Amino acid sequence: MIEATSNKRVREVVNLRKKASYRREKGLFTVEGQRIFEEVPIEEVREVYVTENFLKNAKAEIREKLERVKYELVSETVFSLMSDTKTPQGVLAIVKQRKYCLEEILAT
Repeated sequence: MIEATSNKRVREVVNLRKKASYRREKGLFTVEGQRIFEEVPIEEVREVYVTENFLKNAKAEIREKLERVKYELVSETVFSLMSDTKTPQGVLAIVKQRKYCLEEILAT
């Protein structure tokens, strides 16, 4: 469990959340909340951070998805720092940005 707000991975998430240039450079972005985590394709998920409380109360579908990805438990304090919401739900994922060319966009 990550409990230190100075942890390198925590700082990485905060940078992804706060800096658009950092997101573009890394080709990653963050999503937060149960509903959006359910909707993100599993192959696009790079890392997931959850609180113990979220994990304890998660639906079966969420638990199954978590078993298929790399996830890390974090303390409530750490999650509050990583989160962009006033009342965090307890799940945050780092997701790969998709790249599209103009032809792909126009073809749809």
